[in-house]
Amino acid sequence: MRRYTTLVVLLLLAACFPLSVSAAAPAHAAAPTATASAKEPAGWVGTWSAAANGGVTDSGYAGYTIRNLVHTSLGGQRIRVKLSNAFGTKPVRFAHTTVGLQRLPGSAAIATGTLRDVTFGGSTAVTVPAGEELYSDPVELPLSGAADLFVTTFTPDPSGPVTYHDLGLATSYYATDGTDHAADLGAGGLPLTTTAWHYVTEVDVEPGAGRAAAVVTLGDSITDGFQSTPGANRRWPDLLAARLRAAHGPASTFGVLNAGISGNRVLLDGAAFLFNNEYEKGLIETKTGWSGAEILDRVGTRVTTLGAHGVRIERKGRPDIEVHCPEEDAKVDPTGVGDAFRAGFLSGLSWGVDLERAAQVGNMLATLVIETLGTQEYELRRGHFMERFTKAYGDAAAAEVQQHLGR
Repeated sequence: MRRYTTLVVLLLLAACFPLSVSAAAPAHAAAPTATASAKEPAGWVGTWSAAANGGVTDSGYAGYTIRNLVHTSLGGQRIRVKLSNAFGTKPVRFAHTTVGLQRLPGSAAIATGTLRDVTFGGSTAVTVPAGEELYSDPVELPLSGAADLFVTTFTPDPSGPVTYHDLGLATSYYATDGTDHAADLGAGGLPLTTTAWHYVTEVDVEPGAGRAAAVVTLGDSITDGFQSTPGANRRWPDLLAARLRAAHGPASTFGVLNAGISGNRVLLDGAAFLFNNEYEKGLIETKTGWSGAEILDRVGTRVTTLGAHGVRIERKGRPDIEVHCPEEDAKVDPTGVGDAFRAGFLSGLSWGVDLERAAQVGNMLATLVIETLGTQEYELRRGHFMERFTKAYGDAAAAEVQQHLGR
């Protein structure tokens, strides 16, 4: 219920502030071009975004052409892009930036007639200072509400860390040969692939006549799309965007911006339980610089879900507890599995059972969710739950849990 309440609040906020696009200040780059493009013209609405969640490499991507693939949520007649050096420690020079629609799925080729140069204050090249971001000039390129758009950048010079979003779940393309491939229509010059987005963090549209707005979705791995199908745009914000586009009336004019970051959290010190999946576990340790042991100094219990391998529970100075997952009947949709595990686990703790039994309840509920299409569509039937639970964990475990389930 909390998730739906949050969504309603976001929709109401977006309706009240329909032209709000970004809280980040535009850059004032060293080149004169930055000042001219820093002004935000009225009417821009977000169609795609990714929250920058770190910097990669210490020396930048000198001689790299990166063709980032993004999927839009709202159509428009003109677009603009935002390039980010938020995690950089030195200025980064973008010598050439282009946009264009993807010709075919799984290809770096640009659809005929859609390649456009992107300018910044009228100039093809622009330098973005460390810690700043920059909007481009408007680009005449009509987009549909579910377009696969390439944003290609060429960075000829060394710089500091490259701002990126690592869980892109979309195949982007790049080259490292020092040649500017930003205007290449074909795929041959960009032979390498990545599933992260680099430098680009937002695409906006001018939707034309009528009101339009954007919803910003916040959260951690479930919003970021962890374990959703790569290349299929099946994160829950993508599904929300599709439902809004299919709606009649004002709802169809909403874009959806994904600001989720896997491992995102407000507090860590003093937490009784730290829940994370394997990906988030590594991300937390990388971003904080703490070892697993140092994190256990700060939290009471660390619970790491391991996908099909179940869950590991760690406590300082005590043996780890590992609990296997029940066998799946089918793997249909992993969206919401982490939430389901936590709901089952915390329910078990509220009944007074031990950590192992609570993890078994969480694993069973997560298994039922992964077998169902949609995050809230599963049915929890007492008899079916206990039959599957008994098969997975035995009669003694089932007897302990059964007394806590409603009739």
